[in-house]
Amino acid sequence: MGHFMGNQIKTLTLAIGFSFLYFLSPSFILSSEKSSDKEDKAFKKISFTVRKKLTSLAITIDKKTKGAAIGYAVLSSDQDEDLGETKKAVTDLLLQSFVSRSLLIAPLKYDEEVVLKDDEDKTTKKIVLQKKNITHLTKKNKLEIVMLVTVLAKGKKISLSLELLHIKKGRRLGTYPVSLVKEADAESLQKMNFFSMWNVKVLTFAAANIGKKVDKGECWDLPARILNDSGFAVHSYDFGTKVPWEEALPGDVLTIDNGKFRHVMVLHKPEEVMKNSKILHQNVNKKRYVIKDKVFAKYPPEDVVVWRPGVRK
Repeated sequence: MGHFMGNQIKTLTLAIGFSFLYFLSPSFILSSEKSSDKEDKAFKKISFTVRKKLTSLAITIDKKTKGAAIGYAVLSSDQDEDLGETKKAVTDLLLQSFVSRSLLIAPLKYDEEVVLKDDEDKTTKKIVLQKKNITHLTKKNKLEIVMLVTVLAKGKKISLSLELLHIKKGRRLGTYPVSLVKEADAESLQKMNFFSMWNVKVLTFAAANIGKKVDKGECWDLPARILNDSGFAVHSYDFGTKVPWEEALPGDVLTIDNGKFRHVMVLHKPEEVMKNSKILHQNVNKKRYVIKDKVFAKYPPEDVVVWRPGVRK
């Protein structure tokens, strides 16, 4: 019996040894690499699909809103707790896709009722918005459109729906549903990024303050305020990392400091020719509040420095 148990133990030891050698063998390492390659290919496929859908959506919204500044709010739903990080990932990607198309998106909060009516003057829906945002939306037509975003787990898929509302006219501009990925692939959304969230922070903050004075109304205050508040310390005219104009993106910070003139701007819409590009800035022509404008044509391009915010090499 002891001899039999000894043989069993010996056989078991050899089996474990060979198993261990198998895990170290080239064939196992190769199969692990194949598994990794499969996951990488699957992620790339999902990423391509999501990018394509969100880019297409951003183009549609851009055409529909015709360059107007948009108040952006995410609706709550019964599924918020279930979606968790997925919901945040979806809304982050959505913002990134909008900013990459140079849409002016201003984050909003909820608090007060807005009544929308159809063409026959019948009440169709009640939306809740904060009172101060309603005042800001309608005052001097700074923001005319509100976008309501809902993220849902629907039919085993992660979907989102956008509703555009024209506040001043009190009517809908359209509803846009988009199916993104299967619930099983939802984690992929959290790994995705196709635009810097620092750029998103800078541009959405600037858009939310069109017509308002940020801090003391100095030009520097506009990008510096949101970057400092977000944990990225701004030192003088150093807003991150310098990049060439050819690589400029919406939400980058532009500075001029040629010894005679100093100014800071937030890039809204870059164009190949710098002077055709659109910006948001304050403290210009005695206007100490945020306005939409074009890059100053009277200063040569070499005087303008482009900064990628939030990154230092």
